[in-house]
Amino acid sequence: MLEMAAASEFRVRYWQGWTDAVAALWDHLVELPNHIAIKANQERLLAVVRILCDQLTPDEDLVTPKPTNCELAKKYAISPSRCNQLAEGRMSV
Repeated sequence: MLEMAAASEFRVRYWQGWTDAVAALWDHLVELPNHIAIKANQERLLAVVRILCDQLTPDEDLVTPKPTNCELAKKYAISPSRCNQLAEGRMSV
């Protein structure tokens, strides 16, 4: 089982990779008319794909690392014993 910190880091890296892939697609779409002639019906299709790229781009909070509950407990000095038990696998969530 992944630790919470490792799972959080994995989630952030996943969404950063996703964002990079959508950004690469966007860059290619923007450059496409510079390389080939685009017809009116193709322009409509490109507009739809651009809208999809906007919708597929995750919110900023998904690509920003978040502190784990244990890190927050340490920061605010709040009962870290439960966090330690969770981390050691002696307690389930």
